[in-house]
Amino acid sequence: LLDLPRDRRGAQAVSISHGARLSLLAWCPSGTLGADLVELDSLAQASPAELVATAALYLGSDAAAQVAAAAHAGQARTRFAVAWAGMEARLKCLGLALDEWQPERASRLAGVKQAPVRPLAADGQACNRWVGSVAWRA
Repeated sequence: LLDLPRDRRGAQAVSISHGARLSLLAWCPSGTLGADLVELDSLAQASPAELVATAALYLGSDAAAQVAAAAHAGQARTRFAVAWAGMEARLKCLGLALDEWQPERASRLAGVKQAPVRPLAADGQACNRWVGSVAWRA
């Protein structure tokens, strides 16, 4: 998170997330925000069981159950990536480090608005290899 100079509108913030060939930049005229990108190919070697275990450890039991309920490995990867990007974006917004799931942290993160984003390719079509998230507090 980078705070830009103040002007009459108040503090401005920008958050950037980078992938192998893609970057996500989010700008907020006032308040704080965080952005995160996940390339689905980066999860290709992870089994659904590994994704469920990682989700349980860092995202909590609800997210783990969502990943576990996936019909196939590709859907499990997508569900995990969406939940992970949302958590990372909210952590960045609050200036918190990645840590194992705890009820206290979950309560803090719940107070941050978050929206998933799907990057577009140069031709304007959805880039299905990536998922992202932007989180903000005004």
